[in-house]
Amino acid sequence: MRPWPFLKLAIPLGTLAALGLAYGIQQLVAEPDPPINIKRPPPTTFPRLEPPVHGHTLEGRITSPTGEAVERALVWVRSGDEPSFTYTDSAGLFRFGDLGPGPWPGKVLALGFEPLALTFEESAAPQTIAFATAYGPAPKLAPPERAPLAGRIVAPEGFDALHCEVVLEPEAPTSIDSALPRRVECDAQGAFRIDDLIVARYGLRVLPAWARGGTWPDLLAGVGAGATREFSHSSAAGELVLQLEFGSIEGTLLEPIANGPDGLPLPAPRREPVEGALVELALAGDPGRIWIPEASDAAGRFRLGPLPKGTYALKLHAGGITLAREVSLGANEHLKLDLLLVAPAAGH
Repeated sequence: MRPWPFLKLAIPLGTLAALGLAYGIQQLVAEPDPPINIKRPPPTTFPRLEPPVHGHTLEGRITSPTGEAVERALVWVRSGDEPSFTYTDSAGLFRFGDLGPGPWPGKVLALGFEPLALTFEESAAPQTIAFATAYGPAPKLAPPERAPLAGRIVAPEGFDALHCEVVLEPEAPTSIDSALPRRVECDAQGAFRIDDLIVARYGLRVLPAWARGGTWPDLLAGVGAGATREFSHSSAAGELVLQLEFGSIEGTLLEPIANGPDGLPLPAPRREPVEGALVELALAGDPGRIWIPEASDAAGRFRLGPLPKGTYALKLHAGGITLAREVSLGANEHLKLDLLLVAPAAGH
């Protein structure tokens, strides 16, 4: 009989028996794990909170510097961390009946008197506290003198004065009753009126209708001038007449044409008007101060005005090309410009 079936069974069993024997020997020679010792934490103790001591009394009387009772005076005291307050009665008396031990820091306030900061001492008898300083009655401001103001702006022919705004800025206020800024709109004839203007000295500005409510441009002094016209208002003042002087900037924007529709050079180069170019005008040196943009017409023409005297930055945009010019305009001056729109050379 062949031994192979026996060996197939004996080898695994022998391996398991050897492993079991080795594990038993290891357990015999290994030191046992120390026992787990969990200790109870010590008890938590908090100091006993002692309630604050109360039952102390503070009472007294509040008087004016001359000895009269002060009614409705606020009396405020602090007892430890606890604030308390009360008001005096018609006889100037006050009372606190449940305070901690004194002394007590406190304050006394009443209308018409300088506030008092003091420390109240414990006393069996009521205390008398007198204000040191009385303010007296509040000063009365005399009503400011007022008078009507009628005026008009005079502008070149063709100027629409409707809703133009006249701004009156008083000099720097020196007292609480100083004059206040006023604004008034003009009618179509340029007339304006204020019925109750405070008598004072004012600076004047005239703003176009599209800029009312703002501070610029001043059509009276010119843009960038820095000076403001002034006048003194009084009850005897007559009509205020403000003369405006305007100019304009007119121009024609042309584009050089060298080639015909077929791309071939023309026998004689010609210039054609540029329609729809965006025309922008701003104060030179301050590009944030701009006029309402315009556009060139079918003939390439544009007109900006009326404009007060000043130095302007003029820009025209057509496609990707921008043409910029600085223009100085005098009072009542009318400039005419012929502008040629040329694309910049490559690399520029």
